Formats: sequence, C-alpha cells, structure tokens
Amino acid sequence: MVTLERAGAQDFALWQSFDPHLAESEYRLKAEAGRCLFVYEAGQAVGVLRWQLFWDWIPFVTLLWLTGDRRGRGVGRQAMEQWEAQMRAGGHRLAMTSTMAEEDAQHFYHRLGYHDCGCLVKNCPPLVENMEIFLIKAL
Repeated sequence: MVTLERAGAQDFALWQSFDPHLAESEYRLKAEAGRCLFVYEAGQAVGVLRWQLFWDWIPFVTLLWLTGDRRGRGVGRQAMEQWEAQMRAGGHRLAMTSTMAEEDAQHFYHRLGYHDCGCLVKNCPPLVENMEIFLIKAL
C-alpha cells in the first residue's frame, strides 16, 4: 500500500537523499507549509512528492521522484491519486505539473488524465535547456 506522509524539518537528510536539488532553507519553508511529502510503500520511504501553488491557486507538482525499483509498478500513480484527492478535499478544482519534453514522464501524466496546456523554452544563458511541457487536469 502506498501512502503520502508530510515531511518535517527534522527530515531534511532523508529528503535530500531523494531530492538533492532543494536547498535546506527552501525545504524548511515547503515542509512547514505541507508541500514536501514522502511516498511510502510497505512502511519504507521510496520517493518524494514536492508541490506548490501556480498563480497562487492551482496545485502544481514540481517533483515526483521514486527509487528506480518502484517505477512502473503503480507507486507513482497511487501517490498522484492520493495527492489529487487531498487537493480536491482542500477545494481545488485543477492540478498542474510540468516535465521536460524529452522525458518519459509526460506519458505517465497523460495516462493519469493530464493534458498538455503549454510549454516554455528555456533559452536564456546560462539557462539553456530543452522545452518544458506544462500539463493540467480537472479534479
């Protein structure tokens, strides 16, 4: 069974083992706001889900990361379904996320009912990356 559990300030070392890109100061702010969640399966932390509010009102998954052995087994789907249920319970009617165009994650989100709603081309040195696809779903 997959569950989502809110991360606390004391969990930074564990969080960083899954998400080394998030600075500790930002982690503490997000964790305090309930926007850093551990993905647990059978009592073991197997990933993380980080989110924020797009335009200050649309829940937006900024990171869903699972250990390699948990990918393709329904763990991510269950984590997203639980997160979406939490967002619905909080009164939200939409959810968003994004992924780089060359990543397979877009197909995962399409299977969950998300559809493309725009893109961003990051071509402003020193940030030059491939296109980011934005996806949206009615909850």
